Amino acid sequence: MPGMAHGKMDMTGAPGTGNGPMAGMDYSQMNHGGMATTPAPKGIFRRNLGPVEAALLGFSNALEVGKRNLAIARLAPQLVVAENGSVDDYAVYVGGYLASASAFAKTMKTVLLSRQVRADLVDLAFVISTSRVISNRNDQKVYLDVAETATLEKSGNDWNISRLE
Repeated sequence: MPGMAHGKMDMTGAPGTGNGPMAGMDYSQMNHGGMATTPAPKGIFRRNLGPVEAALLGFSNALEVGKRNLAIARLAPQLVVAENGSVDDYAVYVGGYLASASAFAKTMKTVLLSRQVRADLVDLAFVISTSRVISNRNDQKVYLDVAETATLEKSGNDWNISRLE
């Protein structure tokens, strides 16, 4: 740092003992250009999401915490959900399946294994994800690898889910 004489610093003693490098330094008054002063927990990786992926993540997060109206806000009126051999429309999904999907999401942990976002068109995008779902059934851990394809359509400035498979 400009004006700081690093060569004259006392570099003896173990860090954290109060008599080593930077002893007596008031870290609470430092501003390192907006950097966080506490590290992120291990295993958490942050990256910038585009608007398509953020919309899908908003839906998933709303399901997980039981915010029904936020989840519904991410769905397009022409929604089609294809799962386990059946195909449901918006009314059927919101009227019934959404509640059980939310209840299940609260009991599991999802680890994203891979994700590909294709937003080559102006108002249509595809998100292809593979995740590992970890849950408990009869006091035993259950691991399930899940593939999901989501189609999102742009409406104004928002992206809404129009198809889930």
